[in-house]
Amino acid sequence: MSEYTLSNSAAVIDAAISSVAGADATPTDGSQNMVTSSGVKTYVDGTVGVFAGKTITTEATGIENTDNDTSIPTSAAVVDYVASEARIKYATFTAANGSTSATSWLPLVENQDPDNIATVSGGIIKPTEAGLYAFSWSGNVREDDNDSSDYFTVTTVFASTNIISVRVNEQQFDTAASYLAPITNTNTNTGIYLQPNVTGYYYTTMFWQNVKATLIKLA
Repeated sequence: MSEYTLSNSAAVIDAAISSVAGADATPTDGSQNMVTSSGVKTYVDGTVGVFAGKTITTEATGIENTDNDTSIPTSAAVVDYVASEARIKYATFTAANGSTSATSWLPLVENQDPDNIATVSGGIIKPTEAGLYAFSWSGNVREDDNDSSDYFTVTTVFASTNIISVRVNEQQFDTAASYLAPITNTNTNTGIYLQPNVTGYYYTTMFWQNVKATLIKLA
């Protein structure tokens, strides 16, 4: 049997054993004694309180993926979420140069939409969720059929509401419009509505070029 030489005095060894044998039932400030495992658990459960039994949401998991009352986000997860929400959400649209003789929507197509805030079909833009939006567009329009009684009306529509109309009659010019308002109903139409105004059996044609539009979600 091996022999060991203890460097501590008998009094020190006795005090150490006593601190284990007489372990406290709960953590006590200033105490040199050990604490029983049940005492530690009871103390931790009581200190953690409402956070007891919760899981941790990391930056990789994402706060938006743990919308519940059973997860606690890390500081990195909070910073990432706030940064993503603070970023301006937008969608851009373009229309190929073209023309029409019929009542129609200017054929916008989606160019960029990194946050998926909108859909577009047949030139009609619809937001994917309610919120505060700003819509703007610009382009060059022309109607010149040598008949001043025939013309086109170009109307900016926001959330199924006619915002502003311009008449294009025997002329070519750059035009633009913008509007800001809340959208509460996502099943509404936003875009540029084109309507010919002709007499009898006549018809006219409107041309457009360099058309760009932007939808921004502000809140």
